Amino acid sequence: MRIICSYRDSERTLEMAHNDFVLGRDHENSPLLLDLSPDMKISRVHARVWKEDNLYWIEDHHSFHGTLLNDVEIKGMGKQMIHPDDLIVVGETTLRVESLRSTDAFAQTNY
Repeated sequence: MRIICSYRDSERTLEMAHNDFVLGRDHENSPLLLDLSPDMKISRVHARVWKEDNLYWIEDHHSFHGTLLNDVEIKGMGKQMIHPDDLIVVGETTLRVESLRSTDAFAQTNY
């Protein structure tokens, strides 16, 4: 899955090889995590993204500030399907889903 991550004036491209990961901020004993630090409005375990039956899903994990999927608040709504070009907003960070194909490696560019 390729994700374009924007926070304030910086942007990075992430290639996620894993089909199940958490959006959040790095912390001790964190699960497989897409670390969105330094955005302090993101909960440590903010939302989960996973592949099920060849479809990708996102679910907010009772985060403090909630999660928007294409400008719709999904906190408390259960799992929501993700499509290419969807926009996910967590805290002050915007994630644009560019591709849903799996990659062979995890590559990350820094802010």
